Amino acid sequence: MRLVTALVVLFATGVLVGSCGGKTPTGDPWLGSWRETDSPEHYVLTLSPHQKGGYTVTYPRSFKVPFYGELKGDRLEIYGENAWDVVWKLTYDRESDRLTAVGRQGTLHLERVPE
Repeated sequence: MRLVTALVVLFATGVLVGSCGGKTPTGDPWLGSWRETDSPEHYVLTLSPHQKGGYTVTYPRSFKVPFYGELKGDRLEIYGENAWDVVWKLTYDRESDRLTAVGRQGTLHLERVPE
């Protein structure tokens, strides 16, 4: 009986610890959909896991097809058609759970879209 109790406690602790530290089921705070807050269009940028690591980025403001992004230090760089062409640089503010996007089209702020 003690073994069963210990296993239940161990499992519950693992679930609780695994769910902390992020806003998504995977614990990766970058993943999800983000809506512009300071533009009349309110475009939505979506970040999903890329099959080779990094992120697949869907953003109708800039792209007709998904592009690739990867973390460089504390920011996420989104590349255009050429691998060396950084179109957007995103920073994540953990305290407010918001993104700031800086690119050729200016600076935009994005808030997480509730799932």
